Amino acid sequence: MTLSLRAWLRARRIQQGLRQRDIVRRTCALHGQITLGTLSRLETGRFRPTNLSAAQVTALCQVLEITPAEWDAQLAGEAEVAAEVAVFSRRRSRPSTRDGQ
Repeated sequence: MTLSLRAWLRARRIQQGLRQRDIVRRTCALHGQITLGTLSRLETGRFRPTNLSAAQVTALCQVLEITPAEWDAQLAGEAEVAAEVAVFSRRRSRPSTRDGQ
């Protein structure tokens, strides 16, 4: 099973023994500062990664040792899941046409 982007980012951070505050400090040093609040919301799914600036993505990837290909693959996976959920939700919200209804 593939991890969601939020779980994947958190796992990468923990694997490297970094705290959220470490990420904030290091991204700031790379001129792509991500605030503690933004990182927290990113890891809990309350902030869309597509809302990050290019400088923030670059800094975050450097700090977490993520290649651009890995980042893009994770974003693509998130988009696929979102599209599937949207289709499923639309199907469930349609009124039933069975039995002459």
